[in-house]
Amino acid sequence: MPARVHVVSCQDYGQPALREAVWEALESVGAGECVGAASKVLLKPNLINSMPPERAVCTHPAVVRAVAEWALQRGAQVVVADQPGYALTDDAQACFRDTGLVGALGDLPVELRLLARGGYETVALGPHHRLAEVIFANDVLAADVVVNLPKAKTHSQTLFSGAVKNMFGAIAPKQRLAIHLLGRFWALSEAIADCYSARVPELHLMDAVVAMEGLGPTQGRPVQTGFLAASSDGVALDAVTEDLLGFEPGAVATTVAAAGLELGERDLESIEVTGASRSAVRRVIQQSPVVRADLMGPLVRLVGSLVRARPKVRVDLCRGCGACAGICPAGLISVDRVARIAHETCVECFCCLEACPYDAIVVQRSPLYQTAWAVKRWLDRRAAAKER
Repeated sequence: MPARVHVVSCQDYGQPALREAVWEALESVGAGECVGAASKVLLKPNLINSMPPERAVCTHPAVVRAVAEWALQRGAQVVVADQPGYALTDDAQACFRDTGLVGALGDLPVELRLLARGGYETVALGPHHRLAEVIFANDVLAADVVVNLPKAKTHSQTLFSGAVKNMFGAIAPKQRLAIHLLGRFWALSEAIADCYSARVPELHLMDAVVAMEGLGPTQGRPVQTGFLAASSDGVALDAVTEDLLGFEPGAVATTVAAAGLELGERDLESIEVTGASRSAVRRVIQQSPVVRADLMGPLVRLVGSLVRARPKVRVDLCRGCGACAGICPAGLISVDRVARIAHETCVECFCCLEACPYDAIVVQRSPLYQTAWAVKRWLDRRAAAKER
């Protein structure tokens, strides 16, 4: 049976139109066959940090509510859970409040839970690219049904953040930090695909009503893309969403790597797409600048530091909260009133940028990198203009 992705046009997060769109998407991919009375259902949104819904950083709370309502009306027990990467202890309840989930779900019999509180378990993997085992959240492993709720976003390290990338949040934070030291783009993406294989969700719903373009996953621009998409195959969902947002087939390594492990279908010709037509919802967005070692390796080795992007602290915005220091996998950030980064040995993973709740860490690019990015933005705008 071919992989199926159902796409629904949805222009904003207002009820009841959003609720109807979410329910249509879920029902159209057979979600009702997965969730029954007394099922233990875990909803896994993307809660990267404490950003409000209008920033398009996290899965919109209205989408999470609509999915929770759908599961509750089927008699399920519902838990909404994630573990923000910067929260190395279980002190991130404010993230549920600031992202709007507390307000959106407050009147429903739904538990909001940090994955760290349920603990982690070592899971041995079968076929894999980089990791023989992962340290995975017990709550996700124990759920009868996992509903993966990614936010469609660009990403400065993996190019795109979707269904496969979102399950990286179920990995123990300390292992997430270690994985960032494996390397960039392909190495990181293959490790993320390995993590995804530990517990593949039964259902996936992509929040692409408003996506993020540019310097994702936290400092890009919200962009109206106007659709939701659902599937029982997260790899197929990513492949279709990438196509609708203007990514070339095979460009996103997490999708390629997950398909290589036979975790889903990425070939668009082999995926059944139902619902809204491609022409009705396709919107080419500006991608994030990513230096791909597989394509630019010889050039990077030749010019060395001329092609470089590093995190830089804006001291006027930094509040010395320590989120960046807590997440830095190489332990290169100290905080003395403001954060300071030891650039000499920085691995350029940009975890600090993702973790900062005040946008106090920015990307400092070399002149050659700035030139390459300017050309890329021009090409993206030209492609978008042709699409329109």
